[in-house]
Amino acid sequence: MPVHAYGLHWKPEDVDWSGRVNGAWRMPGRVGAHRPGLRVADLRHQQGIYVLYGHHGAYYVGLARKQGIGERIKAHHLTDSHRGMWTNFSWFGFRQVLKTRDDVGFQRLKHLPNNILSGDDASIADFEALLIKAMNLQNKQKMRFTSPYVDQWTQVPARDLARYLAKVNP
Repeated sequence: MPVHAYGLHWKPEDVDWSGRVNGAWRMPGRVGAHRPGLRVADLRHQQGIYVLYGHHGAYYVGLARKQGIGERIKAHHLTDSHRGMWTNFSWFGFRQVLKTRDDVGFQRLKHLPNNILSGDDASIADFEALLIKAMNLQNKQKMRFTSPYVDQWTQVPARDLARYLAKVNP
């Protein structure tokens, strides 16, 4: 399936773009809140589709292929023509978040597969679910991603990152 992880309506002001708080800029997210199910990942290198939202809904949609989603959003927030034109963002990642962790405690990301789209009904259904979630549409039936292994990641504000990493690194 194309989508393996996603985050909805994250706030750019909760990202430490400069790396002053945690030593390096990161885009952390979590699944769960307590051990043993808590997982924390730096999702800035995730590749996939992202949506920037303005005051009246979706403002801009982008695809992060070679650069990670985090780098693209960082540029839109700090330096390019979209600066100040949007208030929050959602992202849909094509890389799986692995169970293994790096030396800081973040879950690792699997390499992007060579062929994301298979053309089967499940891939098409996943793109329908992505659009429904991204646009916050009120379809008759609540669309879900077809794989049971797709996780919604909750943004970890920079000020809370050390607390969550301490939970996964006893």
